[in-house]
Amino acid sequence: MKTLVFAPETLNIAETTRMIEIAKESRDRFNCVFFGYSDIYSNLIEQAGFEFRRMTPWLTKEKVEHLWKVDRMESFDDPFTEAELKQRVESEIAVYRELKPVAIVIGFTLSVTISARAAKIPLVYVLPFPLTRPFLDANLSTFPDEFDYPFLRVIPDRFLDRLTNQWLTLTVRSFFRSV
Repeated sequence: MKTLVFAPETLNIAETTRMIEIAKESRDRFNCVFFGYSDIYSNLIEQAGFEFRRMTPWLTKEKVEHLWKVDRMESFDDPFTEAELKQRVESEIAVYRELKPVAIVIGFTLSVTISARAAKIPLVYVLPFPLTRPFLDANLSTFPDEFDYPFLRVIPDRFLDRLTNQWLTLTVRSFFRSV
């Protein structure tokens, strides 16, 4: 039976449970194996009857908090250092060599966008939000509500939306490059 690898950021319950539901629907046709960098919701994967592989570098409590701050736009720091990203990519490629998956299914596990490309394995994105290439190419992003400050209200929405779209495009463009 062919293998599908699922790589949710297991610190996120929504992403983890979406991947579990997809794997449940796929288990009759594929051997579904999960990997992740946190045990926060990995128990749900194992409770659903799937193998979960713990990857390195393992996320510390402090790193998880940092990732959530970046996700909530409370911090504009890089989510990972270059060394962390390199280690994640190397760990992932080692798993791909062992499992030989026909595809990798992710939500927003940024390192997998690099490792899958390097390993030449098809990547399936399951994103419930508009941070995708077609959305950004269509300039559909809007200025985040959490930055609705009175002094910014004098700036036209159209300008703020365009600025937001350009910033998001620059932020994620390296993850969307073609092979």
